[in-house]
Amino acid sequence: LLDLMDTLQIPSAVLVGHSTGAPIAALAAARAPSRVSALVLVSSSMGLPGFVRSILQTKLGRPIIMQLVKSELGAVTIRRAWHDPDAVPREVVTRHKKALQVRGWDTALYEMSRVKGMPLSEYYSTLKRDVSCPVLVAHGDDDQLVPFGDSEALVTRL
Repeated sequence: LLDLMDTLQIPSAVLVGHSTGAPIAALAAARAPSRVSALVLVSSSMGLPGFVRSILQTKLGRPIIMQLVKSELGAVTIRRAWHDPDAVPREVVTRHKKALQVRGWDTALYEMSRVKGMPLSEYYSTLKRDVSCPVLVAHGDDDQLVPFGDSEALVTRL
């Protein structure tokens, strides 16, 4: 993220991280406090659920999960992410399906499942110790994908 800011010649910014992007933004603020003027962390998630990670690590599980993501299950997940599942615009589902046609999307998902993040306790202590900018944590109380408790835990440790 900091390299991207360098490439785009952005000396400092307010970083907004959503889901698994929230810890990335937060760690960028911890590592380069002068580059981040504020943080907005939305539905902060530490990654794929453990059971999905486990399944993706098996020879049989990986192709099954990839097919499920490309199937109607992917569209169901999108609908679950909306407060009113019946209000999801058709264009959102269409764009999701189009993204699954990008070469390498399955490899990216697989690699995401292999990432061994830092232990939560270390993550929280790093944020508390090294993040000096204002932080706004936002989370919908009806979020069906990321448990509300994840954001509550983050807030209580900041």
